[in-house]
Amino acid sequence: MLACVESPQVEISTLFDKYTRSIYWATTALTTSGFGDVSASTSLEEVFSIAVLIFGTLLMAVVIANLEEIVAQVDVTSTLFQEKLDHVKSFMSIREISTTAQEEIGRYYDTLWLKQKGASELSVLNYLPERLKHEVLKHSVLKAVKAAPVFDKFSEGMLNLVLEKLDSSFFLAKQIVYEKGECGFELFILTRGAVDMMDGKVSGK
Repeated sequence: MLACVESPQVEISTLFDKYTRSIYWATTALTTSGFGDVSASTSLEEVFSIAVLIFGTLLMAVVIANLEEIVAQVDVTSTLFQEKLDHVKSFMSIREISTTAQEEIGRYYDTLWLKQKGASELSVLNYLPERLKHEVLKHSVLKAVKAAPVFDKFSEGMLNLVLEKLDSSFFLAKQIVYEKGECGFELFILTRGAVDMMDGKVSGK
């Protein structure tokens, strides 16, 4: 014997209840939350549900917008660096630069991106006022400068003058800085890594 069970109906008596029920249905459908096993059955519950659904949707929109802005900023940095790299590749292709030089240039830009996200330390330092630039250099390389024997007898004032003349750069692994017999016009202060001094098959650090 089959029995027919009717689903509970929400009683709608006033015009306000009808509008509230309609807005509740539309909000539930637009926010794709669905009615689920439990749904509002009175006007007060419907008004509360509408407020919660709208607030939750707005909160989700704000979170997604902030994430999109963060990703966009990262993409801008990557895009600018890639554009610079494309210009370099075009130049090398037009000038028919040798394959060895192209590989070294490619390794340089790969290292530049990995270490400094495409911005050289020197260009960043040039953005700063002289006083702040001096403070940054003093914090990062003053200890290495004082450790160099050539500056052993220098006063604090002279060391500050030396700092003002310093530039920042890095070399790739196995890159030759100077070859034997070549005149050196620059003084390098090593703050990180190591350098080999080669004389034929004999080397020393």
